[in-house]
Amino acid sequence: MVLNCVRYAIAAGASGLVLPQIEARDPAALSNLKTGEYRNMGYLFDETWFKEVMKESCGQIELLDTIEDIPYSGYAMMPDLINIQAMMGQPPGSRHGLLRNKKPSEFRSRFNKLIKSQSKKPSERSPVIVRLDDKTLFSFPPSFDPPTVANSFGFILEFRLDLSGLSNVIVNRVHKTLNDGAGNDSYVGLHLRSEPDAGKYWASWDQLAEATISVAVENNIKLIYVASGDTDGMAKITKKAADSGIKVLDKWSVLSGDEKEYLAPFRFDQQAIVDYLALMQSNMFVGSGQSSFSSQLILRREFLANISSAEGEENAEPEGLSRNQLAGPGRLGYWDMDWP
Repeated sequence: MVLNCVRYAIAAGASGLVLPQIEARDPAALSNLKTGEYRNMGYLFDETWFKEVMKESCGQIELLDTIEDIPYSGYAMMPDLINIQAMMGQPPGSRHGLLRNKKPSEFRSRFNKLIKSQSKKPSERSPVIVRLDDKTLFSFPPSFDPPTVANSFGFILEFRLDLSGLSNVIVNRVHKTLNDGAGNDSYVGLHLRSEPDAGKYWASWDQLAEATISVAVENNIKLIYVASGDTDGMAKITKKAADSGIKVLDKWSVLSGDEKEYLAPFRFDQQAIVDYLALMQSNMFVGSGQSSFSSQLILRREFLANISSAEGEENAEPEGLSRNQLAGPGRLGYWDMDWP
């Protein structure tokens, strides 16, 4: 969502950008994503990194912390939340494929028309504050930009440093757990998306467990690192994997007492950063075909693997071997709806 917001600001020729806010999900009901509780970018991301990258790459766009920081904001015109689908003349819809902007080349002209429709001409003392609704998610197609832009745009965001550091601790300890003195410290990463709010057409626990254990057995890997909020599912796969001589770990079983005490107060989405980065470094990965978390992970993993292959690195992905797998029925069409 943040990347789409920034990309549309660039496409619109915005003179300023208020740092995007993040809506925190309900900790008591994870399926409730619409809480109205907004946090600043630092909730998930490294704000300093973002500001520095934007200043270097898009210096013409002034970054502002809040709407109140906009000069003459008290005199600003503020249209209703903009729905990209409606602006682009597309039929409304909430399914992911229907969210995508089918004609991004027309966005600027349609946006300019909206600005001209305001009650008075925008000026320095009477700016227009444009806000996008939540259907902006997965809207801007990365393929609209040249490959050099599309492949690097996602890197304007970096996760917050404290949680990134905890992830590095986890990965190092996982490797030490496995190292047999011969460098055999590979592990399979699993996004066990089997929490109660998972859709009925998503990959089942059985599909995810079977696919992951099969990958581990076929590649002689003795450890699975699991990212999941499904404690029962975690216990079940630990038992099932043990039958094949495979150990299962998660962040709570790897971190020390002090580290768990530091991580525990963070919200579910914040804790997911630790898992995302640990899964990013796994040798093999299995996720759910209907999960944006799993799909985006594969996008970045495959992008980084292609870079390694192009540069001839020893750990590059061998030709014909995929280190990533999505289990379950169907696939979300994320390949032109998100950036690596």
